[in-house]
Amino acid sequence: MQVQQQPIALAYPIGGLVKSPHGEVTGLLLPYVMEYNAVVETEKMVRISQAFNVNSDGLSDKEAALAASKAVLTLLGEIGLPTKLTEIGIKEEDIPEIAEKTLQIDRLIRNNPRMPTQHSLEELLRKAL
Repeated sequence: MQVQQQPIALAYPIGGLVKSPHGEVTGLLLPYVMEYNAVVETEKMVRISQAFNVNSDGLSDKEAALAASKAVLTLLGEIGLPTKLTEIGIKEEDIPEIAEKTLQIDRLIRNNPRMPTQHSLEELLRKAL
């Protein structure tokens, strides 16, 4: 299964704004990126849900795929890691710059299963606020 590259790319410009460890920022962003990518990686996300023992009885594939991102978000909270960008000092006004700088990290962005845009990254980051 391909590693999600977009949280890694997003973590670089965030690291320039706040003093949070790169891995922590990457982990924080992972569930939001998983939700974004679930549209094109449904089968993989369903398998992740299964690995987390998510009860998918009665769920559509799309719902089961989205449950994977929720399971990862829950795990982050359970182990005491931040789950929101505001917890590490990111503000609404930082979002356009973060999205713009992220799109410039082509080596990571081009490998993401779903090609992001300035708008989609800003939307993702707002969900993570």
